[in-house]
Amino acid sequence: MAQSSWPFESIDTNETQFSQWARNMGEGVKTGALNELEVFADATGMQVKIRSGQAMVRGHYYQNTAEVTLTVDAADATNPRIDTVVLELDPSANKIELKVITGVAESSPSPEPVVQTDAGIYQIKLADIAVGAGVFTITAGNVTDQRFYLEVFTGTLAAANVTGLNLNAISDVIISSPATGEALAYNGNNWVNQPAVTDSKPDTFLLMGA
Repeated sequence: MAQSSWPFESIDTNETQFSQWARNMGEGVKTGALNELEVFADATGMQVKIRSGQAMVRGHYYQNTAEVTLTVDAADATNPRIDTVVLELDPSANKIELKVITGVAESSPSPEPVVQTDAGIYQIKLADIAVGAGVFTITAGNVTDQRFYLEVFTGTLAAANVTGLNLNAISDVIISSPATGEALAYNGNNWVNQPAVTDSKPDTFLLMGA
């Protein structure tokens, strides 16, 4: 069948179709829902904790109503590493769950990339964890927040396609103009760290905010 559409009354919509439809709502942590899946550590051993919250992952919804504790693998004796806390969708198991992805111990570590496959395992990042060589506990300062939010749009579009732009409704706007080399940052109230706005019609907008 070359054409298909859904959902319709009295016609089954399967999991893949529903996921494809729901992806249009966005992806990430839901703003203001419970404690927004905040990841933290409190020096109580090789572990991190994740507060309650909700999220959308690849068209599937997730909710956690109680604090979750995840174990961090033992530190390498010689080199540091960076672990990653993710929300992982496993369609074959019909679940989304919190996980710690263990990084590679090396002199200059970097976090492992998240896995994002179209019809299989799909992960979104919540935090990075700096695991020092030989440590026996994870402290608050070892956790770096990496959450992104469901309602937030981040992207680029041509200025010619922007009409009726209300800068006061956007939390952060960066305007770049290849023609002049300008980079103008607007935070909803002021143009930040720029002497003046001289490009009245920039070539591209990078929008960050709801």
